Amino acid sequence: MTTPLWEIRHLLLQAFPRIEDELEDSGSNYLDVATAARGAVAAATEDQDSELTALFACVERLFVEGDQEVRTLMGAGLIEGLQNHAVNQSGACEPPA
Repeated sequence: MTTPLWEIRHLLLQAFPRIEDELEDSGSNYLDVATAARGAVAAATEDQDSELTALFACVERLFVEGDQEVRTLMGAGLIEGLQNHAVNQSGACEPPA
């Protein structure tokens, strides 16, 4: 079975309910995945390992069952979103004083 792109929001919410209040009704999967990335960084900061385990089980499922568009979204959207949020939180992108 292939997971279609339109099912991503539902699967992310099922696995990672902490993002429900932050999701916008934009209909954009990229914004949904960016919200999940922000939530994942927050969960990591709060040592919420069980939440991260559920999220990344969902991500793995999407990589395995998703079509090329889904895999691209998860790779480009989620992984880059995690990287961007982690770097921005650490201050690594700030210019030297």
